[in-house]
This record gives sequence, structure tokens and C-alpha cells, in this order.
Amino acid sequence: MKMQYERSKARQQALQVLYQSDICGVSVEDILYDKMYVLENGDLGDFARQLVLGVSQYKDDLDEKIVSISENWTLSRMPVVDRNILRIAIYELIYDEEIPPSVAINEAVELAKLFGGEESSKFVNGILGRAAKADILQGSEGDEAEAEFKPRVEAEVEAEEKPEVEAETEAKPESESESDSESEEASSSESEV
Repeated sequence: MKMQYERSKARQQALQVLYQSDICGVSVEDILYDKMYVLENGDLGDFARQLVLGVSQYKDDLDEKIVSISENWTLSRMPVVDRNILRIAIYELIYDEEIPPSVAINEAVELAKLFGGEESSKFVNGILGRAAKADILQGSEGDEAEAEFKPRVEAEVEAEEKPEVEAETEAKPESESESDSESEEASSSESEV
């Protein structure tokens, strides 16, 4: 639980630094080097620093992917907070194999609820939902780990979409399913009497 809180806090810190970079037009490297950031949650931790520097390093690629899945939205039209939340989440989806896609998406939606506008969480969730199902998560600049990412995301998305009950029903032979449902009907009618 503590690890989850620490990472959530780190995402908030990363968002603050990325937001400051966007608003002030100063590189994140300069902000970090000169310690020009003001953080509500204490010192910038390792995971927050990794997110900030990773987003900075792959910013052009991340922005290209965001634009490719955002219907009728340019980056300049997106609120600064939403744009940076999306950058963090897409970065995690592509470049951080330790983070399950569902966690990256859920954390981004929570950030949008905390720091974004009224519709931010829906917007972020919609974009990231499309990203998880799209081919855009493959083919980033030279990252071999990313080539393995798409099947992992697809498998997780499919598992989330398919209820466990159906999976259990499909695993049973047809005759077992029929006999189970017949015995359930018999027991329910006995309990009614």
C-alpha cells in the first residue's frame, strides 16, 4: 500500500514539474537542476524524477501518439494539465513495463480528478482507453521493450472486458453446463417449497 501511495505522490510531483515547464517555457532539466520547482508533497523522489526526465526525453514521440488518438484535438487546444497527465500515462504505458496498463490509466484518471477541470477525467480516460486498444503504442523511437507492449495491453484489455463467469462457463463441456443449470433450477425450486 505504501508503494502505491509513494508512486501516486510521485506522479503528482511529476505533473507539477511538467506543468511548470509547459507554462514557463523552461526545460524540465533546467527546472530540476536549478531546483526551481515548488512541490506540495515534499522533495522530488526517484520515481518522480524518472517520470519527468522520461517524458522530457520522449516528449515529441508522446505528443505525436496523443495527437494520433485524439479525435479533433490538437495539443495546443488541450488544457495544460490534461496534456501533461496524458504524457505521463502514455510514457508509463510504453516505457515502464513494471506498471500494468490498468494502473497507469487509473492513476492518470485520478490525477485528472485532482488537478484537471470538470471534464478532465472523462477526457483522459477516453484518450487512454483508445491508446490501450490502438496500434500507436508500438513503433516508438528504438525502444525494443515497446514491441512487446501491445500484446500485453491487448491481453489485459481483453481480460478486463471478459467477465470471469463467462470464462468459467466456456471452460466447462456443454453437458456439464447443462447439468449444472438443471441442478441449480431444481435446488431453487426446492427452496421455494
